[in-house]
Amino acid sequence: GYKGVGWKSVFRVSDCPHVLSGEWRFRFGARGLDMLTPTWIEDSEYAALPQEVIGAHKSGQTVFYLPLADALIASSIEIDMRAMASDSTQLLFLRRIREIQLDHASWDHLVCLRLESQVGDGQMTTAIDIAPRDGIAMGDKSDRSMILQEILGMSQSRKETRFQTCSHEGVTVALPLLEDPPPQRVFAFLPIRSVGFRFAVQSAFHLTASRADLHRSAENTKRRNAVARAFLKACQGNAEVSSMALKYLGTEPADSFWFPVRTAILAGLQDLACVMTDSGPVVPRSCLLRGEDPVAAWVPESLLRDACGLQFAVAGNPREAMHDLGVKTFGFSELVQCLHHNAGGWVKTMWGEPLRSSFFSDLYGSLADSIHSDASCLAEVQRLQIFPLAK
Repeated sequence: GYKGVGWKSVFRVSDCPHVLSGEWRFRFGARGLDMLTPTWIEDSEYAALPQEVIGAHKSGQTVFYLPLADALIASSIEIDMRAMASDSTQLLFLRRIREIQLDHASWDHLVCLRLESQVGDGQMTTAIDIAPRDGIAMGDKSDRSMILQEILGMSQSRKETRFQTCSHEGVTVALPLLEDPPPQRVFAFLPIRSVGFRFAVQSAFHLTASRADLHRSAENTKRRNAVARAFLKACQGNAEVSSMALKYLGTEPADSFWFPVRTAILAGLQDLACVMTDSGPVVPRSCLLRGEDPVAAWVPESLLRDACGLQFAVAGNPREAMHDLGVKTFGFSELVQCLHHNAGGWVKTMWGEPLRSSFFSDLYGSLADSIHSDASCLAEVQRLQIFPLAK
């Protein structure tokens, strides 16, 4: 948190949070100075705490015990726990925590989230293990290491995720190395909110009191402006990340505060091989979209490359990002170059194909549409040899 905001958030669920660590044992209250001034927990109060809490404390662990202020809060906590159980990204930015175990009385399973490996400003791996509650001895819950070993030993489901991380001027981005990366959030060590990107952003942002958003401060603006540079550095250092850059961009941010990040990333991607084609990733200016013109479907990849020096982008590239990058669609200019190439060899080849009627129908239709939309195209069409005649 920032200036205590992280700790104060516990008062949203508990009026009397307890802290037990070594010889220290104290609690806070939810009103006035009680939120800031600890009260010592006397022996009689300590003895009345749940045995699980006392056992964990006596085993040498630091314990935060939060008696719920309202029973109805339990359902919202359970919803939050389910969300946590499916997203291990939150482990990447915690300073010391490397493992979180989730256990809810209504679940028939236990969940363990772990940060498995970390290699500086490079790759990090997280794992989520889910094990059936029935097969795990829960008698002494204070021995978390034993429970962890049992969860890992009986895990029925394991999900590992690799992240490429990169930092710039106090800002870190984490890009999940997945074929279809899910939406990610902005973090100030703990998650804040999603803004439309499919990569996570971490920095010591200044937060609002509710911790639901960022202050629009000069310091936060400076950190936001470093996000694009961190992202582009990650792309420049890893070809796999670069080839997925457009997927990571996600949708246009709903919050205008984040627009400059997307704009700066798009500008930086102009010189990076980030658009996928059948032969691999290429820079945006080296490719075209096939578009909706039927004749484009007849154009072989090799012909477009030889005639125009371009390649077709595969359908899996995000259309919105392709448009924002300025990637053009196959049109009249490219069609004319293909028809002229190699002395009209494409047309001559198609004249001998069984599907020539369909091809020439699409070809003439495309040329007619071009003339209809721009009369200046007629002169170019008149110079084409598009109907081979045998002498």
